[in-house]
Amino acid sequence: MDALTRRPVPEAEVTLEPSAGQALTNARGEFVIPELEPGLYTVRATSVGYAPAVQAEIRVQSSRSTFVLLEMEAQALQIEGLVVERGAFAVPSEAPVSAALLSPAEVRR
Repeated sequence: MDALTRRPVPEAEVTLEPSAGQALTNARGEFVIPELEPGLYTVRATSVGYAPAVQAEIRVQSSRSTFVLLEMEAQALQIEGLVVERGAFAVPSEAPVSAALLSPAEVRR
């Protein structure tokens, strides 16, 4: 969940260590990794625009589901060397602009 807004973070990648599986969260921020062996796991969630969230020593038991709440903090993306070029369909800056006034009758036609 987003630590600030308390809303779910959909499509976050959740992994378990030692490598026991991975899953994506759904729209409600839920995930399921079936058929886990009982034991202790570290849960890590990552998503674009968020710092990774990690929770260690999560005990998984075979007799019931395990609830894990990971709070993810928003993080600005750092992009190296982004170059934006004008594409093939660029409109010249001296292109004329036209405007027309339509009456209600003309709009109905």
